[in-house]
Amino acid sequence: MEKTTSPRMILLMGPKHSGKTTIGRILAALLPGEFMDLDELIETQTGKSPRTLYQAGVSVFRNAEFKALESLLARSGEGRKAPFRVIAAGGGIIDNPPAMDRLDQAEGILLASLELTPETAWERIRRTAEKTGDLPPFLNTPDPQETHRTLHERRAWSYRGAADMIIFTEQKKAEIIAREIADRLLRYTEEGNQEEPMAKIEIKQEDITKLTVDVIVNAANSSLLGGGGVDGAIHRAAGPELLEACRRIAGARRKEGAEACPAGEAVLTGAYRLPCKGVIHTVGPVWQGGRRGESELLASCYRKSLFLAAKAGFSGIAFPNISTGVYGFPKEGAARIALDTVQKTLPETPGIQEVIFVCFDRENYRLYLNLLNP
Repeated sequence: MEKTTSPRMILLMGPKHSGKTTIGRILAALLPGEFMDLDELIETQTGKSPRTLYQAGVSVFRNAEFKALESLLARSGEGRKAPFRVIAAGGGIIDNPPAMDRLDQAEGILLASLELTPETAWERIRRTAEKTGDLPPFLNTPDPQETHRTLHERRAWSYRGAADMIIFTEQKKAEIIAREIADRLLRYTEEGNQEEPMAKIEIKQEDITKLTVDVIVNAANSSLLGGGGVDGAIHRAAGPELLEACRRIAGARRKEGAEACPAGEAVLTGAYRLPCKGVIHTVGPVWQGGRRGESELLASCYRKSLFLAAKAGFSGIAFPNISTGVYGFPKEGAARIALDTVQKTLPETPGIQEVIFVCFDRENYRLYLNLLNP
């Protein structure tokens, strides 16, 4: 969602237990601004609860949701002089095309998605089912937990395609989350999105699986099913859950008739047993003499990884030396492409404050140091 003016509205979308109401109230007090709950406004405008409207038909609820959102946008004036307005909305707004189209057309909105990890969301459903004796109808399958995980991750990817920042709310206190969103919002100036100071770039020679940076990049293969080198090391350190997550992504892509992850592309998963918060898997090109677009594909790996990290709300990212192992890309050429691409892309990803190039061997480490500090 492109911003052409300084954001004056924050829309927090998330499921019932995401803490969006608490976070929204704290955020409104920090800015300061006005807090509104879209569900409460729907009930005020229609005289019926969102649950009642939903039971009357999905289209009935979506229409009421759109009208409530439209009234809030009109009241805000969508201008710089309007007060900050914080809106809490259900995560289902992502499935309301007219509402999402309206948000895309509006200016001055920061869209933050508050998510639960699949494990936490399932635990809440399980506890509710123990009390009521029933699972939601859509989970009446032979393996309800796996069905839930698949549906949850499918919805999460929809969120990530629309939101400006992603936050897993059970991992932090509401006060910390509110401050993170406020800090992100206040980076914008009254003149619009002005370029921020360049992120810090570091060169290290150490084990990428032990870094506590927000997100690490995995030099994956196109199957996403693990391999040797850094790919194998990351899978071993993350545990079997990472492979399962990659299998689900690969399976979904295959159903669409696509490769799991073609060269130059990138996908995001959880970090599981790793100390970081997420893993971006990108597939570097196999060196074939440099006449098959290898340089462009390698640059795409770094560029798309940065965009994906920024969209997910990460501020720190660590890259390995992509394609310089068994894929045979000349090390000096790969290092030049990596540094040049990252430096050119950082102004487009202002949320990224730290980039670490983690070198496996001494040769790469010296190359990066010499190129960064000629």
